[in-house]
Amino acid sequence: GMKQDQTEASFYDQGLKPADAILIASDLPSMALTSLDLSSNRLCTEGHGTYEPSGIQALASALGNKVLTHLNLFNNNIGPEGAKALADALKSDMAVLTSLNLEMNYIGFEGAKALAASLAVNRVLNKLVLSYNYSLRDEGAIALGEALKSNKTLKELELRDCFIGAEGGKALAAALGIAVLKNLNVSHNLQIKGEAAQQLSAAALGSASLEVLSKVPIKEIREDKHTELRL
Repeated sequence: GMKQDQTEASFYDQGLKPADAILIASDLPSMALTSLDLSSNRLCTEGHGTYEPSGIQALASALGNKVLTHLNLFNNNIGPEGAKALADALKSDMAVLTSLNLEMNYIGFEGAKALAASLAVNRVLNKLVLSYNYSLRDEGAIALGEALKSNKTLKELELRDCFIGAEGGKALAAALGIAVLKNLNVSHNLQIKGEAAQQLSAAALGSASLEVLSKVPIKEIREDKHTELRL
């Protein structure tokens, strides 16, 4: 259970299921909670692996509580439907979430596109972690790149190991000149190479805001005069 005045709660790896997420969601509006870690649970899985989004949908609806700023949903089989529910919540003026971790959640390019659409209007989120969503691919990266051109608050975007290729890499490169990102991680997307990798490196060097690209400080890239990064 959670106390009304506690500000942080971790339920890491507790075997929580959709019904537990619904319970937590119903508690959120009356809580002072600013940080909630629900990583490595089964929030969207019933029985022997049936996908069930009702828990994540309830949690998403509860994000309008005007208090919760950090939500970690790493490894919960959120899926595209769950990502869409969270994206809808991020569009609301009531949501004050500054950090959202959706790493390893099978959100697919559909989920990434929904989140991208919310980034185009959201004015609060600082950090979004989407690494290890293997089917995010170019389509997801292109949508995120477009959204970054109009978003003025996102500072960190993690897209490690998302099977992003040349087109996605180029779309992200095009966004870097306009976006306010400080940290972009596209490491282990092995198809971002050659021309796409060069465009990303050049865009990173030309960015007024970017400080780190794929864990390499821009300062180091400048000093070494790298033309191509090992992404």
